[in-house]
Amino acid sequence: VAKVFHGPILANHTDFKITHVLDRRGYTCLEAHPEASRVGTLEELLQTDVQVVVICTPSFVHYEHCRACLRAGKHVVCDKPFTISSAQALELIQLARTCGVLLCVFQNRRWDADFQTLQRVMADKILGDVVFYECHYDRYKPEVPARWRDEDLPGSGLLYDLGSHLVDQALCLFGKPSHVIADV
Repeated sequence: VAKVFHGPILANHTDFKITHVLDRRGYTCLEAHPEASRVGTLEELLQTDVQVVVICTPSFVHYEHCRACLRAGKHVVCDKPFTISSAQALELIQLARTCGVLLCVFQNRRWDADFQTLQRVMADKILGDVVFYECHYDRYKPEVPARWRDEDLPGSGLLYDLGSHLVDQALCLFGKPSHVIADV
């Protein structure tokens, strides 16, 4: 995620400079960002003068990492899914307010061409009033790769990995629902 989304976006934006990379393995992101200093732990990163921390770790540590960064006075961009429970999310939102820092969830699928087109079509009422909306990802993998997203861990699996995009897009299109019905 850091190599494909966050790194290239930040590296090409004139208002940001990648100064540090937390890389426990010692090689992954530094190849793409040789100007950055490598740190091996979150605690080490929080000792630096970075202003914004982008969290793109496995979902089950998002809460812990966000909380530590917020308490250290850092602005945070956290990859989706934000947390594995709404209670954790609400706690982090309140903590960010208390600490006076920004907290944002990165939802890259908001910028996909098909979704951008759908937003314009709906905003322009080209289809009239939409009364039914169905969305899904079709995905086939004959062999499941060995990665944390596909292991039996809190915050892993397709519902958290891709489902969070579908929920986010529905919220962007229609706003907060009065009730939810789901078939998982």
